[in-house]
Order: sequence, then C-alpha cells, then structure tokens
Amino acid sequence: MHFTFVKFEDITPIKIIMNKLKTRKHLFMLSVIFFLSLSITSCNQDEVFIEPEPEAVAPPIEETSDSPEDADEPESTTVEDPSTPCVFTLEQLEPNDVVIIDCTIDLEGETVNIPSGVTVVYEGGFITNGTVNFAGNTTIDSELLNNTFTIGGVSPSLKDATFRFDPERWGIVEGEVEDNIALENRNILQRTIDMAEELGVEIFEIDEIDAFFHQEYIWTDAEGYNDIGIHLPSNFHLRMTDDTFLRLQPNFWPRGYFLSVYNKVNVTISGGNLIGDRYEHDYSPINDELGLPRNTHEWPGIIVISGSENILVENTYMSASTGDALILGASGHRTNPNTRFNRNVIARGCTMNESRRNNISITDGEDLTIEGCFITDAGLGDNPVDANNNTIITSAGIAPKVGIDIEPFRGGDDNGNIIDFEKVERVNITGCTFTGNNVSSFINFSGTDVTFQNNFSDHSVGASFDLGGTRFLNNRLVANERNRSNNGINFGTFILRINGTDTQLSSGSQAIGNMISGFVRGIRVMGTNPTVSNNVIEDFNVGIQVDSDDVICENNQMDTNRFVAAHGIAFSNLSGGVFRNNSITVPRSGLFFTNLNQDRNSQIVIERNTFTSRENFPLIFRNVNNVSFSNNTFNRTRLEQTSSQNIDLDSTNTFTE
Repeated sequence: MHFTFVKFEDITPIKIIMNKLKTRKHLFMLSVIFFLSLSITSCNQDEVFIEPEPEAVAPPIEETSDSPEDADEPESTTVEDPSTPCVFTLEQLEPNDVVIIDCTIDLEGETVNIPSGVTVVYEGGFITNGTVNFAGNTTIDSELLNNTFTIGGVSPSLKDATFRFDPERWGIVEGEVEDNIALENRNILQRTIDMAEELGVEIFEIDEIDAFFHQEYIWTDAEGYNDIGIHLPSNFHLRMTDDTFLRLQPNFWPRGYFLSVYNKVNVTISGGNLIGDRYEHDYSPINDELGLPRNTHEWPGIIVISGSENILVENTYMSASTGDALILGASGHRTNPNTRFNRNVIARGCTMNESRRNNISITDGEDLTIEGCFITDAGLGDNPVDANNNTIITSAGIAPKVGIDIEPFRGGDDNGNIIDFEKVERVNITGCTFTGNNVSSFINFSGTDVTFQNNFSDHSVGASFDLGGTRFLNNRLVANERNRSNNGINFGTFILRINGTDTQLSSGSQAIGNMISGFVRGIRVMGTNPTVSNNVIEDFNVGIQVDSDDVICENNQMDTNRFVAAHGIAFSNLSGGVFRNNSITVPRSGLFFTNLNQDRNSQIVIERNTFTSRENFPLIFRNVNNVSFSNNTFNRTRLEQTSSQNIDLDSTNTFTE
C-alpha cells in the first residue's frame, strides 16, 4: 500500500506552463497533467489517506501472424511547423518564466518588454520584426537572434557562449551581387559580430555560406582600414568550416583589410575560405589623398593582424589576394612609444595561395610562429609593358613575390646608427610546405632571431641583413625545373652603405642539417661568423660558396655529377675559417680558393676532410695565404697553388689515385 502527501503549492504553477504552450497538442498534454495532479493533491497539511484500487490485470494478448509488422510501427507524430504563428505573446510572460519558441512571433514593429529572470529557449522558431526590451537576469538562445529582431534594455545572457550565425536568418545575400548588396552583407556580418561581443559570445560560428563582402573605401590609416573591413573584438573566436566562403567584392582600391584584428588580445580565427579579388580587381591608375600615385595596387591584405597579442589563425584557406594573404604588423612606428605591436601570433595549418605580392608579410612583432602551413604560388606572372617600356599593371605578380617576407622598416641616421621604425624578433617558421612561389620561398630581409626549420621548399630561402643571424635547420630544399639556377640557402645577401662604406650587417647565421638538391649553389654564405654544418647537398654546380669571415664549415656531405664549374666549396674574400670533416665528391675540384686571407693575419684550417675528383682535377689555390691542411684524404686530386704563401700541407694528409 502506497501513501502520498502533496501540497497544492508544490505543483508547478499552471500559469507558467500556460505561458509556454502554443499548440493544441501542448494544451491536451497540460490537461492530462493537471487532472493527474489533482488526483494526488491535498489542499492543506492534513494527512489524506488514499487506498489505491487494486491494479487491473489485462488478459494476455495472443500474437497473430496476419500482420506481424504492425506491432513494430511507431505511433504517428505531428511535426510542428516553426513558421506557424504562436498562440501566445511575449507580453504574457511573468518573472522567471521559461518560454519555448518553436513557432513564429511577429512583433509587427512594436517594442515588447520582458520581465526579469525569463529564459527564452529556441526550438526552431522565430522572433521577428520588432524590439524586445529585456530586464535584468534574462537568458536567451542565440539561435533566436536575427536581422529583424532588435535587443533593447539590459543585454540578456546567452544560454551558450557559442553563437551560430545563420546567413539566411540574418539577411545575407549569397552569390554574385551588386556592390550595394555586398556592402550590406559586410554591414550585417559586422553588426552581428558587434552584437555577439556585447552579449558575451566567445565563439562565433559560421558554417555553410558563399557570399561577397564590400567596403566603403576611403584614404585612411591602419585603424581606419580596420574599421571599414570586417574586424574582430578581443577574447573572440571566429570559427568557420570547409563550407564557409567569404569573398571580397571586386573593387578598384589599392589598400584595405578584408578581415582585421587591430590592437586586440586573445583572438582565434579558424577554418573557412577567404578569397580576394586579385583576378577581378580594377587596376586602373589611382592617386592617394596627397596626390601620390598608388598605381601598383599592391597593399590589400586578406587577414591583417596589427598591434595584437595572443592571436591564433588556424586551418584557414586564403587565396587570390591583390596584395598579401596574411600580414603581421604594428599599429604604427616603434619611434612612437605608444605604438602597440604584435606579440605571440601563431598561424597554424593554414594555406596561403596565389597572392599577387607575398603570401605572408611580417613587418612587426615578437614571438611569431608560422607552423604547418602550405604557402604556394605567390607573385606568379609578369606584367606586360607598353610601347614606351612602361609597366602595365595587371593581376600578374608584383614585387617582392615571395612566400614569406620578413621585412620590418629599418632606417639609419647620419652617423650610421640603425633606427627601428618597425622590428621583428623571435620568429619560428616550422613544418611548412613552400611550392611555386615566384622569387623565393622565404626571405628574412631584416628580422632578428629567426628560425626556419623542418620545412620543404622547391625554391631558394635566404637572409639579407639579419643582425642576430638566421637559423636554417633540418629543411628539405629540392629545386623544381624553374628554380635550378638559384641558390638553395643564402646568407647576408644585402650590403648596406653606411657613411660611404659598404657594410655587411649579417652575423651569426646558421645552416645545419639541411638536405639541398638541384640548385646551382647549395648554400651561399656571406656575413660574419656563419656556421654551415651537417648538410647533405646534391646535384649542384657549387656545393657551398663562401664569401664571409670566420666561417665554420663541418660535417657536410656534397655529391654532384654536374661537370660545368662543379666545385665542392668555392671561396672568395674570405678571412679566416675552419673546414672540418666534410665529404666532397665532384667531377672537378673539391676546393676552389681565390683571394683569401689578404691581410695575412687570419688562418684557414682544413682538416679531416675527404676530397674526391671524378675527373682528376686539382684543388685550386690562387692568391691565398695562411692555409693549413691536416688529416685530409685526397682521392684522384692534388693541390695546385698560384701566387699563394704559407700553405701548410703536412704528412698527415693522404693522396690516392
């Protein structure tokens, strides 16, 4: 026997349920719940004894074989149509109500006030065409928000920190459209992002969309271009999918940011396909607000990150930029102490493809990482010229035409002091694939403390005047047919003229553990105090070309069958160095030295190397001083000296035929 004691006020108030019910089905269910509740309820605290009736036992039902499948058929259900008008209104809500929206509420342009504590739950329905003023402590599902529903009063909390952007619900027009429609697309998306930030959204999701976005172009500064582009707030994640296509509306403007992060912190951009207007852009001549020509149209960026900290761009596809795919820079010059610059920015697993200028430009920032990215086909194509040999600007590539270009703006004063208007420090480029880029895969023009490691490239990589040295570690460089006349790795290729004197500023660069194949020179070494070690270099004219001071070159393996100018290591303008434990097999000369140690104070040490000449060519020394050989093996080769002094070839060396 079972006893139940219930107070009437303990039952869920019927008025709250009534305010949530919208269909006859719900009303029927309510009536059943109501009468069942009455059957077990007492109106006061006195005990009520209810002796239940004995349970009726139904006789067993005999199974028949006439229609066995009927037993498995589910009961039919009615699918609610979310476009059906609701049978209740928001005005009926009272404090702390929970209302489920699986129908349509048309506010008919009116403003409705919602009391405190209300929770509005989305189940496929709509609230449209009006304003809802929320009181405090209210909650709403983000799926209910749309382009015709305005939030007023106190901003409600969202049930979920993830906002799912439905382009149809918000009024985005997809496909090819006129400029005014593409501009409204941009404005809709920006307003929604701004609203989501205000509501505390942490993740802004965009799934299936294919739409064009335009801007109100003006001549402005970095902050202005951020404002007219699609820009993201701090503490925000724009999460897209493979089905997300955001396209820049074709335009005539030579500058601009498609997607911008400016002076923000803790921002993530993931997934999606961002497409520029390179092939549809209008390249007509244009002057800026000062009347200066900007006819090359080379400055737009697809994603531009400026003066921001803790930024991640992950698994995003960027293609066909009129300028660059990804730009990392500052919000101004470092000479202004208030300038903010990038810190801790990561691009991981992204593809940057077919940018007209560079795929990635890095002009300012510290602790920057490019990891596991595909960086392809930057700057392809050559612009034609007219009858007067003037370049006709088209969608063809524009200089520098590089996969990644690190190029902070450095200047100098009259005394030769370097002035860092921009600065790039501590960059790690790792695990990336570089293919098809026009001029080079990677150039560190003037960054400091840069590491390029574990990458694949079919083109040259190099450093120009990197004050802190560049490290090329464990990369695989294999020249394609178009790039076989280039050098694999270049050090110190830029000479700066200071006070009338040519000055080499590159120092301490390293090439360690690389596999290099198919280039005219495997490694070109300039600057001071470089290290070249543990590299495997194949199929070259010259394995290592050295034009530097105090080089350490050791444990390298070089092998080529090219006959023309096939030297293992060629030297000129060298002052001091150690060449140790290298294995060199070439058709001609393992070493070619000319004009070395002219001051006669430096020493070149050559020890424990193996030199093999397939064609019995000598090791050639011309106008070289102060060289010592020890414990080397010379196979089918000999030493040939011209105008050289203090060449020490002691008995520890071995010669074989």
